[in-house]
Amino acid sequence: METIKTPMVMKEKEIRLTANLLHFNQKNLNGRIYTKETAESIVEQFNNILGEGGLVFGELGYPEDGNPDVDFSKVSHEVLEIKINDGNQAIEGTLRILDTQAGRRVREMLKESSPLGISCRPRGFGKVNEKGEITDFKLISFDLIPTHTDAFANIKENDALKLSDNE
Repeated sequence: METIKTPMVMKEKEIRLTANLLHFNQKNLNGRIYTKETAESIVEQFNNILGEGGLVFGELGYPEDGNPDVDFSKVSHEVLEIKINDGNQAIEGTLRILDTQAGRRVREMLKESSPLGISCRPRGFGKVNEKGEITDFKLISFDLIPTHTDAFANIKENDALKLSDNE
């Protein structure tokens, strides 16, 4: 009997990004305000998805057609955790960059120091009251985008970005 040796594949180091994903009680570039209550609801929805055994994937880019469903051909990362940080009035989170075509593009962009932003994607568009506050928000994901809709939630060094390589 012949023994077949399979080539050993070198796996790239895992890349995780920790950043402010969305600020609340502050007007963003779209002129909208996520209240703390809406931010808490987003965190609760996320935790419910994980509690039911689900995963939250994000795309590189934001769907131009307004489609709220995740396009798996564009998935670049998994959102591992999110939580409220009252100190800086933000939802903080950890993303794991995946070994997908879009994830590899993100890795290259990070190597080239290309600025990336974060956009929180809802199912539908939520409701916006007369003060510009968003309510009734249904979370789909957090997407990596080249520009940002939340004026304070950039993925860049001076906005609480922490890169950690894990074996």
